[in-house]
Amino acid sequence: MKIVIINGSPRKNGATFKVLNYFKKSLENVDSDINVEFVNLIDYNFKYCMGCQHCYKTCNCIISDDRIKEG
Repeated sequence: MKIVIINGSPRKNGATFKVLNYFKKSLENVDSDINVEFVNLIDYNFKYCMGCQHCYKTCNCIISDDRIKEG
């Protein structure tokens, strides 16, 4: 089983991180078949949408950032 924990806090190693990390370790100790991935959103470069609607026409965004590219 795979579980993804997402930390959306702007403080990478703050209180939210500590709570989520404790939760991650607890899950891993419950069952060795559990694969837990920890994602800190602060590690990624996301830019705001410009509202150009290019994605409606081409199914691709013109903004180059760390988001997952579709097709």
